[in-house]
Formats: sequence, structure tokens, C-alpha cells
Amino acid sequence: MPPKRPAPKASGKESKRQKKVMTLQEKVALLDMLKEMKSYAAVARQYHMNESTVRYIKKKEAEIRKTVSISFSSSAKTVSTLRDSAIVKMELALSLWITDCHKKNIPLDGNVIREKARCLFEKFAPEGEAQQKEDARVFKQEKEDKEGAGPSTGASAPKAGFVASNGWFHRFQNRFQLKSVSLHGQMASADTEEARKYPETLKKIIVENNYHPEQISNMDETSRFWKKMPSRTYLMKDETLAPGFKSASEDEDTQPDEEEDEGLSLDRLSQLLRTLKEAKEMVRAWDPYMDRSIKFNNAIDACSKPYKILFNLLRKEAQQLPITMFFQPVKKTFETPKMLP
Repeated sequence: MPPKRPAPKASGKESKRQKKVMTLQEKVALLDMLKEMKSYAAVARQYHMNESTVRYIKKKEAEIRKTVSISFSSSAKTVSTLRDSAIVKMELALSLWITDCHKKNIPLDGNVIREKARCLFEKFAPEGEAQQKEDARVFKQEKEDKEGAGPSTGASAPKAGFVASNGWFHRFQNRFQLKSVSLHGQMASADTEEARKYPETLKKIIVENNYHPEQISNMDETSRFWKKMPSRTYLMKDETLAPGFKSASEDEDTQPDEEEDEGLSLDRLSQLLRTLKEAKEMVRAWDPYMDRSIKFNNAIDACSKPYKILFNLLRKEAQQLPITMFFQPVKKTFETPKMLP
């Protein structure tokens, strides 16, 4: 009796190649290679993917480049899918608004940021809806070209209105490296001008509402915090200090050491990083060639990385307490012998 042949392996047990998810920035680099007259096969071999995938990315070139052009340069490193143009523009405007509030020493909380996002989306919504209708029309036309002139049901309807949910806010924080920090430490110089004007404002409120002195002195404590500032705020990735606070004491400001006046001090590193960030924003806004501006921003990020590490180390050392403050002087336990005559 002849031996039995081994049964073929089940298709489900075969190891499948893990799907590679490309970011938008990687797709732009792939499209640039095709633009340099490289073949589809050569690009597919370099990225370890099928040639059909390369052709599909080439087919979506206009949409990919448009999404990257209106995206935040650093977020293009992590985003891998095409998104609604209205939401992308809204998030970019929202990030600039958060940075502007930080420069003006205005603390923000999650509710304020989400409300601002809804207001900004209303401005960009008409453009986004028009883009969605155009995408649906193109999708419908492409499907009819493939299947024939028959009716098509594959066109997607416009998306529902933007509500700025908690899930969106969490993803927005990850895309733009937005971090929540506590407002603590030594207060910077107070706004004396507003403090001088506020007694007149309070007096006007009392007169308009016909309040009596007894009502003012006995009012509930919670009513006194109607102008209380939030205890936390949100900062972008490159911002290090919360608004309205100083990292050094007044004694260090009034009597600086001579060694800190030379070389890369904490203040100079902070100024350097801010200047580099402004340069990146100017190039992104002024350069008409998106690929060149992305390469410039990536080069700046790579070159400034050692300075960011040094800045974090110096800031950590400045916040640490000196070990000498835990020492106590040793009391003398013996008397000095008297000299004989």
C-alpha cells in the first residue's frame, strides 16, 4: 500500500505579511520618487509593498498633497489617512490660536478649546461640505466608469456636523502634542493696570444691581470666583513654561551669576528654541513648495534636538533644591582649653 501523501497546509495557518500603514509624509516622499522618474517596481521594492499599492497612492496624489499642504507639519508624521479638509484647517487654526493665547498669558481649559473648535469649524464648514460633495461626485463617477453606466450607490453622503467630542479632543492632543500643565510656582509681575480698574468695575456692578452692603459682605463664597482663572492650562509641544510664572527666584534675577551670562544659559536656550519655531512657521507660511518646507522643518527639528535635550537638563537642574539646604551646622561639644600663663 503506497504511503499517504501529507495533507496540504491550511490556508488560515499560513503567516500573513503584516500590513504597513504609511503616514502622509511617507506617501509624499513616495510620490516625490515617482516624480523623479523612478519606476513603480523600483519604488515598490524600496518600500516593500506591492506595485498595485504604489499605483493606488499615485492615483490619490492630488488629495494627499492637498491634505498635507493644509496640515500641521509635525502632525503629517503621524496622520496616515485623508481627513475632511474643513476639520484639518480648523485644527491648524486652533493650534495657532492656542499658541497666541499662550503668548498673551491666557490660560485655557478643555471646555474653552472645544468651544473655540466648534466656532472655527462653522467658518470652514461650507468649504468642507463642498469638498465632500466633490469627493462623492468623483467617487461615483469612478465607480460608474468601472462598472458601466448603471446606477451607483457607493457615493458617500456628507458627514454629520462637528461636535468637538472628548474623543476628538484626545486625538487632537496626540496629533499636536498638546499637554496639560498645572499653573503653579512663583507668580510673575501682576497686571497692575487691570487691578487698578477693577474697583470701578465692581462698583458699577453693585450700582446696576442695587446691591446693599449687607448682601456684599454676606454673599456666598462661590459667587466670588466668577472671575477665577483655571488652575490648569494647555501648552504645545515646544512650549515649556505656563503663562504668568517664572522658573527662577527674584534673587537670581536681581543678582545673576557671571558664569550664566556666558554660553548657553537656560534663558538663551529658551530664546533660541522660540526663534527656531518662528522660523519654521515663517517657512511653512511663505514657501510655495510644500515638499521643500517640510524638508526644512525636519532638518530644523533634527538640528535642534541636542539643544532641546540640553534645555530640559538645565531646567531640571534649576528646579532641583540644593542639597546643602538639608545640612545643619554641627554644634561644638567641647570647650577650647585655656592657655597657661
